[in-house]
Amino acid sequence: MLKKTKGFITGFICCIMIFAVAGTVFASSNTINASITFKDIKLVVDGVLFTPKDVDGNVVEPFIYNGSTYLPVRAVGEALGKAVDWDGETSTVYIGDKPGAPDATQKKYLGVDLAAYQSNRTEISQNVKMGGTTYGNAIVFNPLGIIVSGIRGMIAECDFNLNGEYSTISGKVGKVDGAGDVDAVMNIYGDQKLIMSLDLKTFMFGDDISFSVAGVRQLKIEVIPNENKQTSYALVGMELIK
Repeated sequence: MLKKTKGFITGFICCIMIFAVAGTVFASSNTINASITFKDIKLVVDGVLFTPKDVDGNVVEPFIYNGSTYLPVRAVGEALGKAVDWDGETSTVYIGDKPGAPDATQKKYLGVDLAAYQSNRTEISQNVKMGGTTYGNAIVFNPLGIIVSGIRGMIAECDFNLNGEYSTISGKVGKVDGAGDVDAVMNIYGDQKLIMSLDLKTFMFGDDISFSVAGVRQLKIEVIPNENKQTSYALVGMELIK
């Protein structure tokens, strides 16, 4: 395999990359000239190929510097099921629980802690794969059919009682691995009023989603495929924020 070597100037390691080989984090506040080598390095987590991406969904390729392999810290954290946060004031990367943040055990999630009181072609799962990454706390929508001549097909939908207790719901959305390659539309309603309409694409594998539910008593979510075929999309880690 041919090696690709690139030189660049950056104050990099502290907020972007994690020192993967020795298991320690290397941080520097200095700007350095570094010659790095790209070798099409692959990341496999628990036997599953994982493609590192940045917060915007762009692929980030691991590299070798001075004989050590470096991986993007955010992607590694997500691959391990850990939240990643960057504190610019202290130049600190947090993986997992952040000191002073709410205890993870106190968090509530839509569909897991707050179950649907009505559902059609939906299910709750703790083992859903999107883009090769396994997620828990998932609401899976399995629609089949479209609206034809004003007749509603076999859409997937579920309803929740929020009782006006929450301000925001946030998590991730994407197509379930192995599901039919069919685009769809997700409509989210609060007290029968449309909050958000989202175009679901087959290349979405864990895109961030967040919407306001301030004052909402009854939440309804539906997924309608764009073709008369079956597919599966999932909302994962939909945290209920008061």
